[in-house]
Amino acid sequence: MTNQLPPHGSSFGAPRQMAGVASPAGMAAPMSNGAAAGAEEEGGLKITPAFVMRAVRRWWKIATPVAVVLATCAGAYMWVSHKDVYTATAWLRIEDQKPYVAYRLDNRSKESFVDTQQQLIRSPLVLERVVAQPDIARYPLLQEVISPVNALAARLQSRRLGRSELFILSFRWPHTKQASRIVNAVIESYFTVQTQDESARTQRVLELLQDETARRELKVEQLQDNIRELTRVVKEHDPFRDSGKFLSDGETFRHPIESLYNQIISNELEREIAEANLRYEEEASKRIKLADGVVEQAIENDEEVVRLKEQIERLLTRMDQVEEFSSKGKEDPRYLSLLELVEPASKALNEYREELREPIAERLLRRAKRSTLGKQTELNHKIRELKLKEQVLREKFIVQLQDKHEGDVAKLDVSFQQAELRREQRVLTLITERIARMRTETRAPARVTMLRPADPPRGPSNRRNIKKLSVMALAAFLIPFGLAVVWEKIVGRVDGPQQLWQADLTVIGEVARLPVSSRVTSLTSSRAVARDISLFEESIDSLRTCLVLSEPVAESRVLVVSSAVSGEGKTSVASQLAVSIARSSGEPTLLIDADMRSPDLHNVFDIPNEPGLAQVLSHECTAEEAIVTSWSNYVHLLPAGVLKASPHKLLGDGALKLLLNEIRATYRHVVIDTSPILSASESLVLAKAADATLLCAMRDISRIDQVQKAFERLINTGARPLGTVLNGVPTSRYAYLYGTYAYPRDV
Repeated sequence: MTNQLPPHGSSFGAPRQMAGVASPAGMAAPMSNGAAAGAEEEGGLKITPAFVMRAVRRWWKIATPVAVVLATCAGAYMWVSHKDVYTATAWLRIEDQKPYVAYRLDNRSKESFVDTQQQLIRSPLVLERVVAQPDIARYPLLQEVISPVNALAARLQSRRLGRSELFILSFRWPHTKQASRIVNAVIESYFTVQTQDESARTQRVLELLQDETARRELKVEQLQDNIRELTRVVKEHDPFRDSGKFLSDGETFRHPIESLYNQIISNELEREIAEANLRYEEEASKRIKLADGVVEQAIENDEEVVRLKEQIERLLTRMDQVEEFSSKGKEDPRYLSLLELVEPASKALNEYREELREPIAERLLRRAKRSTLGKQTELNHKIRELKLKEQVLREKFIVQLQDKHEGDVAKLDVSFQQAELRREQRVLTLITERIARMRTETRAPARVTMLRPADPPRGPSNRRNIKKLSVMALAAFLIPFGLAVVWEKIVGRVDGPQQLWQADLTVIGEVARLPVSSRVTSLTSSRAVARDISLFEESIDSLRTCLVLSEPVAESRVLVVSSAVSGEGKTSVASQLAVSIARSSGEPTLLIDADMRSPDLHNVFDIPNEPGLAQVLSHECTAEEAIVTSWSNYVHLLPAGVLKASPHKLLGDGALKLLLNEIRATYRHVVIDTSPILSASESLVLAKAADATLLCAMRDISRIDQVQKAFERLINTGARPLGTVLNGVPTSRYAYLYGTYAYPRDV
């Protein structure tokens, strides 16, 4: 008899996951310690490092070139899509105190002034002047955006260098010359707005103070006339010819009257300046007018407007993509459908803008009026305090003056008039000095100066980020392997006996992988092939021993070997199992090829396929005429034959039962190789007619759910499934789990 199967290149094929199916009573074949440990420790299809490695090992030949292409495309896209951005910078200086020529007039703190300037330089008041310049308005990037002012404000940054007076104004833009042009234009517009505002305010305050000077001069003349009339009654001379007696500091206005007098003058001057500022604010409140673009800017910043603009921009971006990548361009149906969505969205946006315009304008006007009203309220409060203080000082002054001229009413009247005249003259002098100071300080240097204008940047500020590019390429490279892992998770291939046990499927044994070819090229490979064949035969012998020694199988004479689907190694297992049984028992064993749809045993053993089982079942010949006994004295073969009718018809007329009864009388052991259970249901008829059934599952090929379905069908049809055989275990894995203990075999 032969010691092993002839070399055969039969393939081994595919796995999935199973749910629980109870195994037949008494057939709980022992499982190796390693497999048992795996069943407890490793989840059936949990994504573990080992699972990932198996998926990568299975798909690396396909995934690797795809990963390389994706990584290359991702890197190329990142490289090509990168757009250089240039940062133009200008240097400003904001001094702690306002520079002055001779008089310090500005008492505002540096912090409030700096904050105001930083907000002003990025405000629509400045930026609207910039985007209105013809050369800047023609920049393509500003024409593409909905709000050019917002686009400039988003890219314009101002920062202080440490705690110094130096500030850097920077602007990021895709074009180097345009970036420097915009920065310089922003600074120019900022200085224009700031200078105009400061100049207008100073000029108006000067006008109000000049009006007050004229009024004071007229009042001084009136007081002088009054004093002349009063002094004619007291003395017959012009008091102004001898002003030292009444108007000098030596007699009439000595301390403490002189101190009160000076306080009254100082308080009155402060009140006059506050009233001038109040009149300026009152006039400004009447002339409140929203700057050009402020309403538009507020409308564009509305949340709903921003949302609608973003929606339209997304649609436009998708339209550009369709136009770029579609061969039909703007005629593409997707482009036209997107265009149909853009038009109503744009119309809705414009309508909503018009609805917002009036309420937003009213709100901004109210806000501006509230700001002006707040300044007026503050000035009114200050003026009231100064008037109250002045009233108190005047009362004290009058009391002390009355004490000095007690009983002399005429002289007291003259003193009152002289005091009033002196006060008016003093206030007039101070106002005149104030006007002179303000006019002098209008020629003082500016508090904000530009130290260096922006020059065109020499290079981009956002050079290609190699690290980011590498990360993107690596992510793209890992995508195919990630998909392979996900696919293996979905498919659920059998990668070990633990998954079959977890699906409540009894594992009878494991069978090492049968070498695909016995062709050798060297002595080393010859020994490796011999070792692999030896392990395969030993695993079959182990399976046969387990079956023979198991009580439920001991009396079984007809054994069906099947699988869920094709390509799971059932033919190899059935063939070598028949050889092993014959070799161990020394009795003839019959091997039947019942896969009449796709027979293969005649190729394995190199025997004629006809006559065979199909002819015996159709009564064209007897079993004795179809059985081949020439291949071996102990392994007899019944090929499948040529199928000329439906296999269900051949197996359904009782001929199979007669054939098995005839065979049982001749052979003690019969092994039947059937069609896949899920693909050809006639195999269930054979399984039910046999004494027991083995279900083959191929490692890394079979799917657990398919194995489970096949096992369920065997149970439901009344067959006796003994369990599953895990086929196709790598020889290295088998040797690692069970070791090797070879012995000389007959050839």
